[in-house]
Amino acid sequence: MLGEHLCDVLDVCRQGWHSMVWVCLVPLTILLIGPAIRPAVAVHHFTFHRIQHYEVSGSLRGSPGVSLNCEVRTLFSASVARRCLVISWKELITKDISSVVQKGIVALIIAVPQNMNSIQGEDRDAFVETEQTILKMDLQIPVYFVVQTPEVKDWLDSLDFHSGSVNTPQTTTEELLQQVIGDYYYISSSSYSAKAIGDVKMSNLIGRIGDEASLQSSEQQPMIVLVAHLDAIGVAPGLSYGANSDASGVAVLLEIVRILSTLKQTQRSTPKRELLVLISAGGKFNFLGTKKWLSEQVDATESSLLGKIQYAVCLDGVGEDFPPKVYVSRPPKEGSPAHRLFEVLNESAVNIAGNAAQLVHKKINLAEDELTWEHEQFSLVRVPAFSLSSLSLNRISERRSILDDRSTVQIPQLTKTAHWLADALAREMFGLEGNDTRILHDNFLAVSEENIASWLEILTRQPRPLQMLTPDHPVMVAVKDYLTKRLVDFKVKPLNSDKAESDITLYGPVDVVVTASRTKQPFFDLLVTSIIAIYGGLMFLLLQYIDIIRITRSWMRPVVSGSAIKFRNGRAVKYQ
Repeated sequence: MLGEHLCDVLDVCRQGWHSMVWVCLVPLTILLIGPAIRPAVAVHHFTFHRIQHYEVSGSLRGSPGVSLNCEVRTLFSASVARRCLVISWKELITKDISSVVQKGIVALIIAVPQNMNSIQGEDRDAFVETEQTILKMDLQIPVYFVVQTPEVKDWLDSLDFHSGSVNTPQTTTEELLQQVIGDYYYISSSSYSAKAIGDVKMSNLIGRIGDEASLQSSEQQPMIVLVAHLDAIGVAPGLSYGANSDASGVAVLLEIVRILSTLKQTQRSTPKRELLVLISAGGKFNFLGTKKWLSEQVDATESSLLGKIQYAVCLDGVGEDFPPKVYVSRPPKEGSPAHRLFEVLNESAVNIAGNAAQLVHKKINLAEDELTWEHEQFSLVRVPAFSLSSLSLNRISERRSILDDRSTVQIPQLTKTAHWLADALAREMFGLEGNDTRILHDNFLAVSEENIASWLEILTRQPRPLQMLTPDHPVMVAVKDYLTKRLVDFKVKPLNSDKAESDITLYGPVDVVVTASRTKQPFFDLLVTSIIAIYGGLMFLLLQYIDIIRITRSWMRPVVSGSAIKFRNGRAVKYQ
């Protein structure tokens, strides 16, 4: 009897299988996969920019941490211990980073805006100060910066670690619920340990504008040195574009080289003074390239150029206001070549902007680990020098910030600075006076705003930290090729990379590819297993103790009434 009933049920199920699916399987399917359905992509691949990691004179800067293999949390999570913490730049400048690190996090990710210029006013000052603070902290955990591109923003929005209300701390109950049924992101990195970059090849680019005959002879022709440094620095090397410091200085230098080298070809007389152009390496590391070049001149007693140098002009951060400030370690003596140049600069500044350049006297602080301005390296070997910069002393930290991007440079002001300095150097080199300088307003000798803008675009198109500024870096190649055509006796002078000489050790990687995958908490697997067990038990009890045949017949009668299945004498049959 039981066999006949069972056959009847199975025959109904076989003939009307789709109905049984709706009755038994669909509810279970919705129950299991419903919570896992999300509109966002489950796996993301991002490029994270690692914090600076280098060693100077035995002192470590930044963090040696690299590996990421942890769960992600935000500041509003109930617990962040043994997790990776993601914070925004606004949270970075308002929170005490030391207290955040002491919460037991295993990694820190800082989200910064795609447009750095959006950080302004007091927030900008606080961010620059925080950069320096982080670099001086004794950090062992990995610290990364990530730019908020649209993809990153979507990922950050999907970090639903709190119960829907933004900026609301998560309660213990919400945290427990999150642990049971919520999603979480797990991130893993493509790199696992920091390694010293042994093949960093720092090189000075050196050349001259002057009389070729005097260059080959021992005649002591007076010399002017024009200096700018090429590398940039910030809390994250991969975001260090250094637009104002010192892409602006390099752009002005290159335009002046074009003007003066062309002027030399058009002038029949021999230049009265020679111009030595130095684009130094390691400018952000105590002006290492300039220091090394000067050290070579001190050691070369017979062929030293120090006796020929009348003064040196260093450019650093000249892309904002005009005229730039003139920083000196000691005021130039009246009647000296340096004093004469300063007077020429003042006269030109009054003609262009209506006000004279400001002379700022700052003594060298030998107690500090690093010098403030590049001209101080010249002053230490008793060579008159000064630095031109639009930055005031209370803003010099901006030279070492990732906020120093293309938006910080004003092309019109930079063009005025190039014209101002080119006019003064042309007078010094070729003895131009009064109306003679009008030649600099001719089409091919006039300062070109387009040229300066183009060079600034090339220099800031990609980061220029010392770790990445290799000989085949596009910026190095472009600048080297340009100077080769314009300068005499042009050389690429590698710096001795021996640690005893440079006292600098750089570490990589700079950028790391990170995989962020969304998954369920381990408690969710236990919950699903329990639901399946309960569902199976209920179905067993249903089949054992409930008249499933009678219930099935009443459910199936409307479904199969229009099909080939009919009921005859209370039994389901199929018409032949």
